[in-house]
Amino acid sequence: MITTVAGNGTIGPAGDNGPATLAAVLAPVAVAVDSLGNLYISEGGAAVRKVSNGVITTVAGNGTSGFSGDNGPAAIAQFASVSGLAVDSAGRVYVADSGNHRIRVLTPSGPSCSASVSPANCSPAATGGTLSIAIQTNGSCDWAVQSIPLWIRYSGNAVGSGPATITLTAAANSGPARSAIVSVAGIAIPVSQPGLVSGISPGGVVNAASFAIGSIAPGSIATVYGSFLGTPLAMASNSPLPDSLGGFSMQLGSGKKVPLFAVSAGQVNFQVPWELAGQSQSSLTATVNGQTTAGETISVAPFAPGIFSMNSQGTGQGAILDTSYRLVDSSNPAIAGGSAIQIYCTGLGPVTNQPASGWPALSEPLSVATTSPRVTIGGVQATVLFSGLAPGSVGEYQVNVSVPTAAPKGVAVPVVIAIGGATYNMVTIAVR
Repeated sequence: MITTVAGNGTIGPAGDNGPATLAAVLAPVAVAVDSLGNLYISEGGAAVRKVSNGVITTVAGNGTSGFSGDNGPAAIAQFASVSGLAVDSAGRVYVADSGNHRIRVLTPSGPSCSASVSPANCSPAATGGTLSIAIQTNGSCDWAVQSIPLWIRYSGNAVGSGPATITLTAAANSGPARSAIVSVAGIAIPVSQPGLVSGISPGGVVNAASFAIGSIAPGSIATVYGSFLGTPLAMASNSPLPDSLGGFSMQLGSGKKVPLFAVSAGQVNFQVPWELAGQSQSSLTATVNGQTTAGETISVAPFAPGIFSMNSQGTGQGAILDTSYRLVDSSNPAIAGGSAIQIYCTGLGPVTNQPASGWPALSEPLSVATTSPRVTIGGVQATVLFSGLAPGSVGEYQVNVSVPTAAPKGVAVPVVIAIGGATYNMVTIAVR
């Protein structure tokens, strides 16, 4: 893996006594490394620079071309066209001063600086968190922290000295796994972070009307709960229903994509494909930003009746209208023995003139349920006038019944649908 250890890509020299990767370097010609890991750089002009513990300094040459300074401090000497470098076992640096036709030697003074860090690598959790890195070095030796990616925050000083512990803060990762190389005291530290795992919650696939956990029926409307991080709220705007919204899609075990009503980071509403007819179970997966979740096994049954309610929880006042399409409630009660009502539900099984998955039902010809449901109002069986798909809707059924004369009176009379031996929820209407 390649990383930059010195230079910011602009022409220098600049940036001494700071992080080497933020410095400007002038036409580097050669490099050499001593036994402590210090890096020496010959700049094509008239200077030699050193990177120690990630901090860059000029150790030889005053920046003007010439010849002077032998037997004195290297930093005020003059060079002309510095080129090759070599370091011996004692740490002496040999410089090819090409413009002056000389080989000159730099003899170190002061303490030798090297550093070690712990840990050697870091793996923050997908939810983010802090990382503590200990630096061990001599008390007078400087060190730098650099090459920090945007998803890691470091609030300390870029340059410090002596032994220390620094703290990095990694942000939560809602996307795929990511990695970076952070430089601490000149030492490359790999940092890898997994992405937050998206997935369908166990038992998270329910009937969208009753919200009962159990089997779902082909052609019906279902809801799935889970963690679909990075999924924006999106809703289908026309028909047929799309099989992808906001970069999100769901697939059944065979790879069949499912029609989607709406998606969000925690909930998805979809139509169970008609193609599941005859199966007893299947595996449902979600694909979020190119990543596919683990499969969730769903149970499939020919019938899974669920009545829609006004609270969108499958309880209380039912989504039940009179023949004028007004809600049947305490302000508009049904009349026992004299009213016909329309019950909106899902999961009533096979129909005639079955539309394709994701397509709305036609009004001509109607899609009639091949098995008639049993409807009770207050425990009294009602006469079914029609049962089938609601014209213009996807996966929504409509059951029209006459309110029986013997139905009890009240503002919250129970309504139940049973079909194929299955009953899922109860809602209420007002009857007088």
